[in-house]
Amino acid sequence: MGQAKAVKRPRRKDAARTGSGWLDGLRVIEVAHGVAGPFCGVTMTQLGARVIKVEPPEGDLSRRLGPFPKDIPHPEKSAIFHTLNRGKESITLDLQAARGRQALKRLVSNADVVISDHRPSERTAIGLDFAPLHADHPRLTLTSITTFGQKGPYAEYKGYDVTASAAGGFSIGAGLPDREPLAVPYDVCDFQGGQAAFCATMMALLARDSTGEGQHVDIATEEVLSCLHMGNLAVTYIYRGVAGIRAGHRTGLGIYPRTILPCKDGHVSITFLRREEWFKFVELMGNPEWSKEPRYQDLRAMSEKYPDEADAQLLPWLARYTKQEIFAMCQERHIPVAPVLTIDEVATNLHLRARGLFSTYTAPGMPHFDVPRLPWLANGEGFASTHPAPRLGQHTQKILQEFKA
Repeated sequence: MGQAKAVKRPRRKDAARTGSGWLDGLRVIEVAHGVAGPFCGVTMTQLGARVIKVEPPEGDLSRRLGPFPKDIPHPEKSAIFHTLNRGKESITLDLQAARGRQALKRLVSNADVVISDHRPSERTAIGLDFAPLHADHPRLTLTSITTFGQKGPYAEYKGYDVTASAAGGFSIGAGLPDREPLAVPYDVCDFQGGQAAFCATMMALLARDSTGEGQHVDIATEEVLSCLHMGNLAVTYIYRGVAGIRAGHRTGLGIYPRTILPCKDGHVSITFLRREEWFKFVELMGNPEWSKEPRYQDLRAMSEKYPDEADAQLLPWLARYTKQEIFAMCQERHIPVAPVLTIDEVATNLHLRARGLFSTYTAPGMPHFDVPRLPWLANGEGFASTHPAPRLGQHTQKILQEFKA
């Protein structure tokens, strides 16, 4: 992950709060639950924005998802909720009731950004249609994050992370060819949708600084997934007529090898884009006799016609070394091979630790655990809210009084 420097955004003269964050003074109303919307919102809190989270009386869905300390469910102790809602304020509103919708209207009238995960008809029902909002508050940016977006034939369909994985094209290539397709794990689609929403919202705010006009940012997580991961497959289909399909531990497209194979203590990922990388790898293995046969010079045929046979030639050499030993040897020779890390190995990875990716999160009643920092620096500094996630409705009365709602 890079550490790109961000251009400093001029601080608003009417800033509601002061501090050192890049988005200090920005006021965000988050009417979203789960992962995508809250991830967009927590990225803003880490840069200094004030994010007011509107929760239904029963609370955000993620409060019930866990993981929980000692696996005991508790609405105030979900690790995923704490991770995604650090530094926010919580107000509970029943948006099915007129009083709740009126209070939301007051909050929105004082906001710079509204984050919503509602389908079009749901937005209309709770008063978040962009046209009337823009007429009353022309500087307001509305960011909508749903599976299928706000327009098109599927706009009113319910969708989830697993839906985005399928509709975005990822699942057709994940899994064994004679088994059902697999989804991207651990809410990756929603995390990437939330990150895309954050980036697009920043662009809208930069435009607002120039034009004075807010925008409606429309994010479809299935489109985000498709653009990030499936573009190379589209090119392969257009120019070669080859459609990707599940191929187990390998991609099934391109030149050999694009695969994950076992080694002495785990697995390594081997993905070559150029022929010279294969020959470097063969040289690293000592130029075995089999590698000199024409059969193992045709990397396209190896990939598409007899990949299992090719894998079998690599396995004895891989079994002699650990994944870190293989990684070190390949890195020295500029060969694109990487270790497949377990979650524990990610948490203790020396490179990630040296980059300062993780920080220790503390909150009352919660054990300490690591959370990821922002993947970039703003103005040469890494900002992070030190405030824990809020209790359900913790700030309701204060916010209602502040906004006279």
